[in-house]
Order: sequence, then structure tokens, then C-alpha cells
Amino acid sequence: MGKGEMELIETVLKNDLPDFFSAFYFHKHTENTMASIFTVIDDNTTEYSAEINYTAFKGFMVKVMKSLFPDMFKKQVQKWLDNFKVFVKKKN
Repeated sequence: MGKGEMELIETVLKNDLPDFFSAFYFHKHTENTMASIFTVIDDNTTEYSAEINYTAFKGFMVKVMKSLFPDMFKKQVQKWLDNFKVFVKKKN
């Protein structure tokens, strides 16, 4: 979050691309699963939806932040998804 770097360990749970992809992500402060669903709308459009479930929060500060700012993690994920959308549109 912010401008720093983040290191994650990704474990692929299911790879059924181009339709579906899910993985487990481990970070020293959090653990979560993410399912990505790709739905073809037409020849030039694909809908991307993601379901993210945080399964663990580790460390005092992360737990405090989760309690005081429960939407913070959702907002950060939305920011990453918006950045991904910009990235994909630039490639086309």
C-alpha cells in the first residue's frame, strides 16, 4: 500500500484460463484468496470480476487498522483493479 514495495507468495489453486483463475496469497501481515472470473461479452470486450477473501490478519497494527478502517482493504483492492484496467486498455 502506498508507494512501497510488497512481497507476496502466490499459490495457484485453480488455473482454468481464459475463464477462471484462483490463488492463495501469503504476506507477512495478511493472507487471502482471490478468484478471478473472465466473461466474454463480445469479440472486443471481456468482463473481469474478482472475489477476494482475507483469511488472516497478523500483527497488532494490521489488526488495529482493520478494526478502525474496515473499508481500507477494499479500497486498496479497487485501486489495484483500476490500475489493471488502465494497463490492459493501454495494451490494446
